[in-house]
Amino acid sequence: MSDDTELKAAVEELSEKELDNLEILNKIADLVESTDTETINELPLLYRLEIVKALEKLDKDVEASKIRT
Repeated sequence: MSDDTELKAAVEELSEKELDNLEILNKIADLVESTDTETINELPLLYRLEIVKALEKLDKDVEASKIRT
């Protein structure tokens, strides 16, 4: 396999992973919108931190600030 072909394959793989990641982030954001903040704040800290990180990546800082960390 040539370097050019390997590079293209690696870029395609990265793009697919980023698209999958974006879909997961959006799913988390949708679930947060439909879930009471109090319920989210009862989750273990690790979950809350990941939720906050996901919301911040989507520029949803207001929603992220409502979650206790």
